[in-house]
Amino acid sequence: MANKNLTPIIISVIIHVAIIGILVWNFNWFDSEQQSTQYVDAPVQAKLVTAPVRPKPDANKPKPRPQPPKEQPKEQPKEEPNKEAEQQKQLEREQEIAREKEIEKQQEAEKLKQQEQKRLELEKQKQEQQKKEQLEKEKQEKERLAEEKRKQEEAEKKRKAEEDRKRKEREEAERKRQQEIKRLEQEMAAQEDEFFEAELDSVRQGQILSEVEKIKILIAAKIIRNWDLPAHEGRCVIKIKTAPGGVVLDTQAISGDSEYCRTGEIAINRADPLPSSDNPKVADELREIEFTFDPSKKNR
Repeated sequence: MANKNLTPIIISVIIHVAIIGILVWNFNWFDSEQQSTQYVDAPVQAKLVTAPVRPKPDANKPKPRPQPPKEQPKEQPKEEPNKEAEQQKQLEREQEIAREKEIEKQQEAEKLKQQEQKRLELEKQKQEQQKKEQLEKEKQEKERLAEEKRKQEEAEKKRKAEEDRKRKEREEAERKRQQEIKRLEQEMAAQEDEFFEAELDSVRQGQILSEVEKIKILIAAKIIRNWDLPAHEGRCVIKIKTAPGGVVLDTQAISGDSEYCRTGEIAINRADPLPSSDNPKVADELREIEFTFDPSKKNR
């Protein structure tokens, strides 16, 4: 590459040397002519004492050489393309392309980094939301369990209160039943009624009565207390339908004296509600009973 750069300089030096050589040659030739002319004139001047004689031209004198034509400057050869510069430019282009690619690569990497950061942020938000929802579910579950426990405790409290209420009702019913028996005994002692005497004999004799039989005795006693006995003799059989608690739903005269039946139904309605039991089975057997109004018989 260095030799190629020196080529134009060498050519230029050769051209300048050639021009200088031509100029020197011309100058020497002109100087030699002047010297020849002076050399001829000198003796003439010495001999012209009397009369100057013009010397004849020397036929053998060499004619002056014609001046060589002026050499035209040679056309400077075109310089060859600077391959080193082209290579430098190519290198710079490649470096620029490489820089652009590197910038694009960095931009793409930054874009991917931002996308990854965004993804991680979204994932973090999602996890936080899931955690928040999980905590909310756990809170709701705790509240539900607490509410369920509270309801269970409240239900247990109500159940115990209901059991206590029923127990007290049973105790009160038993107390009233005992009072009723005692009252019947007192009433029997005062009236000496054969009916009450027969019903109470079984109690005095220590006979074991079923719960149904005991309730029927109480029903009969309550109805009789509310019955206005007709003046004439007679009898009447009445079917009684009751609801839980001894509530009278319906009465129906099956047979007997009309006056006995009329006064008997009035007595039943006056005695409403009739004695009953908290025992569902006992109450079920007392839903429909037949009661006989007959003063001449002990059994009703």
